[in-house]
Amino acid sequence: MASIRTNLQASLISRQLSNINRRFSTNLERLSTGLRLNRPDDSPGQYGVVSFQRQQIQALGQGVINAQNAAGFLQTAEEGINSLIDVLNRAFDLAVTAADATLTSSQRQQAQDEMTMLMTASDGSSELNPVSYTHLTLPTSDLV
Repeated sequence: MASIRTNLQASLISRQLSNINRRFSTNLERLSTGLRLNRPDDSPGQYGVVSFQRQQIQALGQGVINAQNAAGFLQTAEEGINSLIDVLNRAFDLAVTAADATLTSSQRQQAQDEMTMLMTASDGSSELNPVSYTHLTLPTSDLV
């Protein structure tokens, strides 16, 4: 007669040990990453929400980087505009100076030469709009 011997208690203890090892691994993973949800099997419903929120955080981070790039671009544009304003202010000063009735024609010509240098780059192209340049010539007659 054949009999099958089983150790029921050993089987139960083995199963309990397996469950404890699985929970220990899960808790160790949570502690090491600092996250409650690391895998979908931790909580399937919440994992989708957490994944979506992580994606939103990444998108917002990229938005911050884009805003910083835009701010840098605007600062560069502001510097260029300030340079143009400086040139135009000097041109205005030259125009007011040239309108002085006490200046000689050679002094006016010097002012006109400086105006020409302000309005043209070293290669002869206009730094400002060429249409604007045609309106920024100094007066040639004596004004009182």
